Amino acid sequence: MRAHKDMSDFYRFIVAIYMHENNHDQALKALDKAADYAIAFDNLPKDKLSHTLMLVRGMVDDLSGFIDDSSNNMSFPLLNGYLTQERYDPIRRRKEFNDIRQKLNAQADGKEFGI
Repeated sequence: MRAHKDMSDFYRFIVAIYMHENNHDQALKALDKAADYAIAFDNLPKDKLSHTLMLVRGMVDDLSGFIDDSSNNMSFPLLNGYLTQERYDPIRRRKEFNDIRQKLNAQADGKEFGI
């Protein structure tokens, strides 16, 4: 749902704050969460999503208007756009950073999306 996209963006902003504070360990944890939410968004059904949670059971979200053909993958822009920014240079060589890149690359692999 849209919450996956919003949470990925939220954690990406948290990463920027931690990087500004030179708190690299927390930045990597937040970046990992941003990647997880991006991947969860990418794996949503692309047409209709039926909710199963008791409070909203039976409600159906029509994602076709929210997700268009050019932006239906959040992993690709996170990997090839945001993570290329120089703010990530201090953590770029860390194992955790490369693990996150590999996780995103597996989701974005073979897809062509404009950013």
